[in-house]
Amino acid sequence: MDKLNNYGSLFLDEGSSVVFSDKVSGTNHTLPTQKAARYTGGLWAGSYVKVMTHQEITGQGIQFLASHAEDQSEIEGLEGHKLSATVRLTECASK
Repeated sequence: MDKLNNYGSLFLDEGSSVVFSDKVSGTNHTLPTQKAARYTGGLWAGSYVKVMTHQEITGQGIQFLASHAEDQSEIEGLEGHKLSATVRLTECASK
């Protein structure tokens, strides 16, 4: 197991039957195909949950994050991202 990096689900020891996984204990028998195991595991109940995120960044958070975002964008050569951070930093400073 220590030498494996990409797999959908491992069933260790003879008591760990696929039937348990398929029916009651965790991941389903539907496992990743076409090299998808590089970034995901087997199908499970959470696969059907829609995840939504949001952010609200204000005041000191803008000041802190914008300066770092400018630096990172510069390193990556992403001028539009850098400009977006600079504008927010400038707007925050003028308030």
